[in-house]
Amino acid sequence: MKYMIDILSKPVQLKIFGKDISLPLIVILAILGLLISIYFTRYMFQQDKWNTLDVQVHKYSIDYPATWNETTYGSSGGQGSHLDYITGRINTFFGPDILIHKTELEQPSLTDAAEWGQEILKASNPRRITPLAETHIGHGNYPALMQSFTERNAPAKAFYAVSGDYAYMIEINQINENSQPIIDQILDSFRLYDESEN
Repeated sequence: MKYMIDILSKPVQLKIFGKDISLPLIVILAILGLLISIYFTRYMFQQDKWNTLDVQVHKYSIDYPATWNETTYGSSGGQGSHLDYITGRINTFFGPDILIHKTELEQPSLTDAAEWGQEILKASNPRRITPLAETHIGHGNYPALMQSFTERNAPAKAFYAVSGDYAYMIEINQINENSQPIIDQILDSFRLYDESEN
C-alpha cells in the first residue's frame, strides 16, 4: 500500500503553455478522470439530439448527431490549393467522416458533377469503385448519382447533386454496419437553398 502511495505522490514534470510545472501523479490522474467524466456526461445528454450545420454561404444545410464534430470553411472552401472545394465536414472519432464539397460550373448536369467529384476522389486512390447509380437524396428528394468504393480499407460512398450553377458531392468515408441508419438520416436531411431563399 505504501508503495502505491509513493507512486501516486511522485511528482511528474509537465510543460504547459511553455512553463515547467511539477504535479503529483494522483493530481494528473484526477484531472484526467474529471475530463473523461465531463466528456461522457456531455455524450449521454446529447446522445439522442441532433444539430443542423447551416452553411448559407454555400447554399445548403444538413443535420447530424449532436455528439459528432463539425467544421465549416469560408466562401472559397477549405484551406490549401487542393482543398478549395471542401465546404464542411462532419465526423465522429470512431465512425464515419462526411465531407461536403461544392464547386461552381455552368449549368452542370449530374454527370458533370460526378466527373468533377471523381477527380477529387482520385487523390485518395479509391478501390472497388462501382458504376454510377441514379438515386434521390435530401430534404427535397433531389435527383443524384451515387457510387460506392473502398478507401483506407473501409467502405465509402459519394453522392453527386446539382443546384443552379453549383455541383455538390457528399463524400462519406469509414462507413460501418452500425452507422448506416445514421448516415441515411443525415442524407435525408440535406437541403439545398434555392436562389430565392438568399
